[in-house]
Formats: sequence, C-alpha cells, structure tokens
Amino acid sequence: MKTQNGGKPNKNVWFDEKNRYRVDVEEFYSISEEKEDSLFGKFGNEFWHDEWEYPRNVGVIIADTISGGHEMIYLDYRDCGKDGEPKVSICIQEDDFEIIILASNFEEFILGLRASGEIE
Repeated sequence: MKTQNGGKPNKNVWFDEKNRYRVDVEEFYSISEEKEDSLFGKFGNEFWHDEWEYPRNVGVIIADTISGGHEMIYLDYRDCGKDGEPKVSICIQEDDFEIIILASNFEEFILGLRASGEIE
C-alpha cells in the first residue's frame, strides 16, 4: 500500500479469531479515473451504488472480495463525525446489505491482513 495506488495485496486475508469470521480481499481500488477498477473508474463506487444498489450512506467503497461483487469493503464514515477516523466495514449484498465492522480504522485493517497460508 505504501508503494502503489491500489491493486491485489500479497496479504489478502482478514480474519477475526474471536468470531471466526474471514474476509478474502480481491483488490484495493486505486484513486484514479484511468483504471476501470478504481474509485472513480467504470467499475468504481458509482457502479456499485447504481448497478448493485450498495448503500451510499456508509462511506467509500475501497475494495472488493473474492465473492465477485457480493461483498464490498468500505471506509465507514457513519459514526466518526467530520474530524474522526473511519472504521473499515464489509457490506454483504446477499444478506440484505448487512454491514459488519471489521476494524476500528484503516491501519488496523491493513495490519490485520495475513497471507492465506497463515490462517489455520
């Protein structure tokens, strides 16, 4: 994340030991208009809101999972206020757009990612 703008992470699994919940990150969206899979590209936030009806009131969609569009990862601004730091949430389309908080901030989420071989 420090050396490139979006892409497929080497450490791509977020796992909650306590709740035994696993998220496999497919790709982080770049901040660009040139790439189709970017925040502002053809398959960016507007696509997911308009075509798949993902909620707009959560925040910014920053990544997708291996589910092929059925789960999106957000920077979740619902509770942070104008000066706060957003949480990281997942929104699950197949569960009536249920939203689950994954991490209290982006850094915690990134530091929590593991290579799939590290998860038992």
